Amino acid sequence: MAPRILLVDDHPQNVRLLEGMLGPYGYSIGSASSGDEALRAAAADPPDLVLLDVVMPGISGYEVCRRMRASEPTKFVPIVMVTANPDQDRIAALDAGADDFVVRPFDRQELLARVRSLLRIKSYHDTIEQLNRTLEARVAAQVVEILGLRGLGGTAVFRREGEFWTIAFEGAGFRLRDAKGLHYIAALLRSPGREVHAFDLAGSRTPADERTGAVAGDAGPILDPQAKAEYRARLDELEAELREAEQWNDPERLARANEERELLVHELAAAVGLGGRDRKAASDTERARINVTRAIKSVVERIAEHSPALADHFAARLRTGTFCIYTPDPRSPLRWELEAALHSS
Repeated sequence: MAPRILLVDDHPQNVRLLEGMLGPYGYSIGSASSGDEALRAAAADPPDLVLLDVVMPGISGYEVCRRMRASEPTKFVPIVMVTANPDQDRIAALDAGADDFVVRPFDRQELLARVRSLLRIKSYHDTIEQLNRTLEARVAAQVVEILGLRGLGGTAVFRREGEFWTIAFEGAGFRLRDAKGLHYIAALLRSPGREVHAFDLAGSRTPADERTGAVAGDAGPILDPQAKAEYRARLDELEAELREAEQWNDPERLARANEERELLVHELAAAVGLGGRDRKAASDTERARINVTRAIKSVVERIAEHSPALADHFAARLRTGTFCIYTPDPRSPLRWELEAALHSS
């Protein structure tokens, strides 16, 4: 199937020029004469690449780019901004989420090279996405089949397999990429009903002086650089979700995203002081408590995207803090199939 390119420009002569340059190379060409028309066309049938003019009446090319990046169907579609003022528009185009830009009047060979390069990257992305979907569907089907053959309605799976974890609950299976929080949950599932010190979960010995109430002293920053980077990356994602929720008038999604954003901002404020300086944890135990709690909370949020029922189960049955514990539901006990050993990631 020929790669599909959407040309967005309010000047018909510019569209015809691009069609003349790209058409002979077998691309399927579509066009839109305004930002609104482009958003509707891309949402209904996402193209493989968008050539987007910066200056248009109504919605500017920058705003069209931002909205496409915030929309699930088009978030990974390559976008090339078309401009006549490269020095002025370069930063704004990249800031809006564009992958590349070309300058008018066009250099035919340069335009073709940029289009081919981005279409090749998009093809790789689509192939990987298809493989992931196929693998997830296969794993889910196998989990359901295995549990059915065993007749184990009370069995759940929480098992690491390389860089991914296979998780099954109430007959539905899915996979998650490896993360520290998954290891911590697995350790608690392995010892149901037993309190585990956060320091042990974090992969270190529990200091004797902490057990006896002595103060261990400064343990470094409350959040390590990786944790702060993850928080800020998630905040960027939430900003995009908030824009999309507002655009589509989705109050429930808007409320959820706002609540999570406020929690993340609060945790960052607690960890970072004036001038961006790290606040220090009072002790090794405090640092372990904060990091373990954060990691488990983050993983439960990811689980909720695939299995709200399992996320609710963990919310009710997992307790975090200085001591963490998984308390099974006595009314419906589960037998967890777990990874053989806990490894730190």
